[in-house]
Amino acid sequence: MYDIYLFIGCRTLPALDELMQKVPALADPDVQKRILQRSPGPGFLELDLTDDVATTLFQLLRSRKANGYIVLAAYRKPGIIREQAETIAKRVIAELHVARIPDHTLGPVHLVREEPVAWTFGAVSEEWVKEGRIPGILFASVDKLDGHIWQPEDFEQLQAGHYRQEKEKDTKERT
Repeated sequence: MYDIYLFIGCRTLPALDELMQKVPALADPDVQKRILQRSPGPGFLELDLTDDVATTLFQLLRSRKANGYIVLAAYRKPGIIREQAETIAKRVIAELHVARIPDHTLGPVHLVREEPVAWTFGAVSEEWVKEGRIPGILFASVDKLDGHIWQPEDFEQLQAGHYRQEKEKDTKERT
């Protein structure tokens, strides 16, 4: 099952009548209020949706200027907490440091941002900052469900709406 995570809600409520027959929760005034919430972002809509319904609803929301992701509903209750993710990120960043920029001095690992699907940590490279590189940070994004490391292409797939099918397939193969 899937949910929709919104960074920013719709400007106006789209026509949801057809979808309400498949997802009665869309008639709930609290759900509609979250759909319309612009700031702060509404976050998870707390809906359990099939892939096709999630895709249809997300397209409707985007047509009204909402922005977000379709993600597995399991991400609402992550299996990896921030402290666990930080431990994983420290190990990965240390490995990346040795492999990619062993002569650089790195600052401490810190939380850079939280995505609905991952914790992203980073460590500043003093040399990259002196060179004017932006952001000048070595990153590691740790998945909130199983702790694997997200790659840049994973985020690209998430934004394009393709990551969820691959993740669901991976999850089924592990069980």
